[in-house]
Amino acid sequence: IERSSRAQLYMNKKVPFSWLRVIDKLSEEKKQRPFLKYSDVENIATSCGIPSQTNITFEEELKLMLYYLNEIAIVLWFEESNLSDLIILDFSWLFSATGKVICQPTIHFTPEYEAARKYIKEWRSFTSEAIVSSTLLQVLWNSYTSDIQKSLLNILLKFGIVVRLRNGQFFVPSLLSDQVQPQDISFPSGCVVKYTLFCSFNLANEIIEPNYSYEKLRNLFLPSGFFVRLLGKCVEWSEATFGSNSLTYSLNRDKALISFGTESFILTEDSLSNSIIVEIWRENPFPVMERLKYLIDCIISECFENLKCFWLVPLVASPKSTKILSFIGNNHSYQKDNQI
Repeated sequence: IERSSRAQLYMNKKVPFSWLRVIDKLSEEKKQRPFLKYSDVENIATSCGIPSQTNITFEEELKLMLYYLNEIAIVLWFEESNLSDLIILDFSWLFSATGKVICQPTIHFTPEYEAARKYIKEWRSFTSEAIVSSTLLQVLWNSYTSDIQKSLLNILLKFGIVVRLRNGQFFVPSLLSDQVQPQDISFPSGCVVKYTLFCSFNLANEIIEPNYSYEKLRNLFLPSGFFVRLLGKCVEWSEATFGSNSLTYSLNRDKALISFGTESFILTEDSLSNSIIVEIWRENPFPVMERLKYLIDCIISECFENLKCFWLVPLVASPKSTKILSFIGNNHSYQKDNQI
């Protein structure tokens, strides 16, 4: 671990002594409060001798220093305009604030949850549908000022921990339950599945084989939480593309019916094959597949940089018990009913 740490570029970076003085001051501040406002850090930086160089402005050096402190985990800071005013010193404070939203409310008992139960309609949506309203957020975060609540919400939105819905409420993917039974998630009557695709994963340096047996897929790796994170991104895109002909989505921890505009599909986390199964009933599977590929690539780049996603399609002639799946390259063409 020490060898890997020393190999990081920021560990060998020379910084001005004034930055080290700021670090000492922030360590003292951390004992008193879990976060600072940007103006507080400006005052600390000024008192420590920043700017320390004549060829750079105060604001430029302050941001360079905050980037560096973020890299070495002294602070947590984001440059986005809706987040930049909050500099977090105590990461456990952020974990605690986030936990009030993402922990299962039916198995944790806190004063905030007791207060939230009084809002019967909102509490029911929170516990059964993984939907939290702005009103309930204010109750759960009642110990924070309104501007801190706003910053916390923007952090959760940034990392996809919650997803903003069209009605002003927020979807919390990690709270999805099994109250909607998988057998109740299906296409409308008369819709026949035309394409079944398997989204599978292995390490980035491993070779993708031309064909996989269903048994062999069990040796692959689907990270825990990946499917729920994908559902969050899918719901976000579904909300952005919702139209009059879109189906209302139906969600479970392991299965979901979702629409991207007029294109509807079912996602299933299949623990037996360690894959995500995509069922599409439209004639053209590419719009759904390409958007899913983009969303999956986003998740991999954010959280699983050593992971690689590839797509498989079942060979029609294979009996279910010995199902063979063929790798789909970028230029592969599909035929209806998965006939390759």
